[in-house]
Amino acid sequence: MPVQAPPASYSPELRKLVEFDETLSSIAADVGDLEEMLTRLRNESAEVERLLDERQAELAESELARSQLAEECARSHEHRAEARASLAEAQRGLEAMRTQVAALEHTLSQRESELAETQASLADAEIQLDARGAQIATLDGELHALRLRLQEAETAQSGTLRGPSEPEPAFHLRLVAQPTGYVLSESPGPPPGVGERVEADGRQFCVARVGRSPLPDDARRCAFLLPEPVENAAPAEGA
Repeated sequence: MPVQAPPASYSPELRKLVEFDETLSSIAADVGDLEEMLTRLRNESAEVERLLDERQAELAESELARSQLAEECARSHEHRAEARASLAEAQRGLEAMRTQVAALEHTLSQRESELAETQASLADAEIQLDARGAQIATLDGELHALRLRLQEAETAQSGTLRGPSEPEPAFHLRLVAQPTGYVLSESPGPPPGVGERVEADGRQFCVARVGRSPLPDDARRCAFLLPEPVENAAPAEGA
């Protein structure tokens, strides 16, 4: 605000006083303006401080969120490392299982080869068994023929030794062949003829021959009994 010059009628002292007063008024006006500006600046500073506090609070929350995110990221890395370790362990287990499967397949192949060889050997054994059965059947036939011839010879010898007027014996002995040995027993009447079939202990026997008693000083005749051979045996499987 410009300072007006005092009237010329004023004395120099009064003029100076007026000028000084006007200068003070101007300074007071400037001070009021400065106080208003200071108040406005203070208000703006308070607003800035409030905004700064809000920004600091937001920054603190952001720092907390970033710290939490860093912790979650660290945990995620740990979980990923654990998952990779588990995957590596599973891969090693899978490789071990594959090795075991390969070994089992190799063993199975060997067992199949051995089984094929065993089956071939079994087939050869069955063929040999069939051949042995045929040989046994042939030997049974020859044995039966020999028994018939022996019966005829024993009958002829018995007729020659006994004579037509010799009485029939009241008892005879039987020597029975058992799996555990021979059993000697006495039976009434004359001995059966060679080749005849008799029953003893619920089993069928054939009279192999009739001869002297195995006991010393025993005049009774003794029939030697052998188990009846099994005829018409069922053929072996695969024949």
